[in-house]
Amino acid sequence: ICYFFYKNMVFGFTLFLYEILASFSGQAAYNDWFMSTYNVFFTSLPVAALGIFDQDVSARLCLQ
Repeated sequence: ICYFFYKNMVFGFTLFLYEILASFSGQAAYNDWFMSTYNVFFTSLPVAALGIFDQDVSARLCLQ
C-alpha cells in the first residue's frame, strides 16, 4: 500500500512542479500514452512480479 501511495505522491509532485514552471497555464505535462504506460509499469507489474516470484515457506523453516 505504501508503494502505491508514494508512486502517486511522486507523480503528483512532478505535475505540481511543472504547473509552477508553466505558470498554471493548464498545459499538459505528459501525453496520454505516457500516463497509461506509467500506470501499467508502476502499478500492475510490481503486483504481477510479486505473484510470480512468491514462494511458500518450508515446514522445517517454520518450525525453527
